[in-house]
Amino acid sequence: MLEEPDLEVRPVPISLSVKSGALDLLAPLFPELGSLARHVREDFETVTYLNPPSASFRYDWNRTYPVGWIVFPRYSPGVSTALRPIGKAEALRRLMSENLGVAASLTKRNVRNLVEWIQRSECYELPNSSLQLAVQLAAELLKA
Repeated sequence: MLEEPDLEVRPVPISLSVKSGALDLLAPLFPELGSLARHVREDFETVTYLNPPSASFRYDWNRTYPVGWIVFPRYSPGVSTALRPIGKAEALRRLMSENLGVAASLTKRNVRNLVEWIQRSECYELPNSSLQLAVQLAAELLKA
């Protein structure tokens, strides 16, 4: 979803894959989840696909958008829900350990582009046990 050379985001209207353990947690925000079909993925995980809201279709699919924030949410019962800044090096480490698609081999140019890109972005972690508060914090970030 990040396009070179600027590593801007191209909007892609894809459904969220909701694992069965998250259904009860997300039900207050998405009541339709309970009536949607369950599917078994190739990895044998049972999921429900939640389509993007119609508001997401207002974007121009023919262009890219700069990244302003990178947020690493993590749900864990009992943790304090907070939006906390993290360092650029930590954010880059987390991205590289996830599903960040990078070229087959990292060249000096690729690494330089990645470092310059993350320097332009604000980076946060969002540990949470309250989905509603986490959504509120993310909404406040978007308003700022």
